[in-house]
Amino acid sequence: MHSFNTSGKIGRYLPTLLVKNWQYLLGSTVFCCFVLLNWPHKTYDGSDFLDVPFVPASTLSTPSTSTSIFDDVHMFAHGAATDHASRSGMPWERKRFDRDSLLNWKRGDGGLQDSDRILLAKYYNVANSAFEFGLGESSKIAAYTNMPNFKGVDSDPVWVGIARDMAPSHFRFEFLDIGATIAWGHAVDQSLKKIPLNYMTQPLSSEPYPFDFYLVDGRCELIVIFETYVLFLFLLFLD
Repeated sequence: MHSFNTSGKIGRYLPTLLVKNWQYLLGSTVFCCFVLLNWPHKTYDGSDFLDVPFVPASTLSTPSTSTSIFDDVHMFAHGAATDHASRSGMPWERKRFDRDSLLNWKRGDGGLQDSDRILLAKYYNVANSAFEFGLGESSKIAAYTNMPNFKGVDSDPVWVGIARDMAPSHFRFEFLDIGATIAWGHAVDQSLKKIPLNYMTQPLSSEPYPFDFYLVDGRCELIVIFETYVLFLFLLFLD
């Protein structure tokens, strides 16, 4: 988690970021256009998920917009994997992560301060679903809250295994192949053509519904901001 002042940074660094990342921006533009053209035409009630804590979101009740048998199978499998809380008919048991939780908390070395942990928990305590680019202590906090729908991805297979073993069994994790990696999951060969696909667009391509909360790896910040901005404008138009 980072706290920073954006007042002057955007103007100084945006041109450089655009030049260095033009390939990713082009790919993101194509991806966003594909999503927008295939987005389910449904209305949203405009309610804030933060105002409705501990109510698991249902995916099976959302109309399918599939165009093939494979799409139908995928939608059914996705619903079965993410909607178990609603279908069980039982109240979903949640835990709140707060300052008292920090008393016996085993802190990681990824850079989070206690203020960061409390800030993240503020949203994880009430989110029904979350998606994480990059796994770490934030994934552990998500596991503590036992949210109904969580998906986390990482380029380090060891960390994927660690996160999976410390999380509830309904949490979903995915290893993203970007070739051999070094510290913090960075690719040894960052010129590999499969990296933009495997790490930046593919992880969300199998998710037919939006998550309540996204925690983004620093390497994807520019791309995700761009994609989110385009999707936000489209959803605003639908409303």
